[in-house]
Amino acid sequence: NDPSPGFGETHGTKVAGVLGGVHANDFGIKGIMGNVSIMPLRFGFDINSAAEAAQYAIDNGAVIVNASWGGALFSNESAISSDWIDNLEASGILLVSSSGNNETNNDLFLDYPSGLSSSNILSVGGLTNLLSHADWSQYGVFSVDLLAPGEDVMTTENGDAFGLEFGSSFSAPYVSGIAGL
Repeated sequence: NDPSPGFGETHGTKVAGVLGGVHANDFGIKGIMGNVSIMPLRFGFDINSAAEAAQYAIDNGAVIVNASWGGALFSNESAISSDWIDNLEASGILLVSSSGNNETNNDLFLDYPSGLSSSNILSVGGLTNLLSHADWSQYGVFSVDLLAPGEDVMTTENGDAFGLEFGSSFSAPYVSGIAGL
């Protein structure tokens, strides 16, 4: 439960800025949901630690879990690959997941967890600044539910800095924030 980033970790800070950058502070950016409690969950990018992080979220009252991560490597661990998602669903927790940035069809090539069919998953792809589907964003008629801004997204950096990012990792917290509102 230590929210400070480790060495070289910036992704979570950037995602959190899109979701919950404080409003009315005359400094920096405004997140989608400026009055939000964020529970940072750090895990080892494997199924077991993802399951532990999900259980921590359940045990500590999370309502929405933003999963700005994923990939095909997780789908190989199918024995427990969706149990933690089922546990979130049974607890009434929405899982908002980024669709990925590899220009592939998630209907044909499963991206985990965004490509799973659990009813509590919202899979989010990226939009360009011109509000069209970003060519880098993964897509899928059945596996990607909606698109949100994902190009030149201004967000927080470690320290008191701001920067532009791109990717569905930054599309997902837009949707998490809207769901929270």
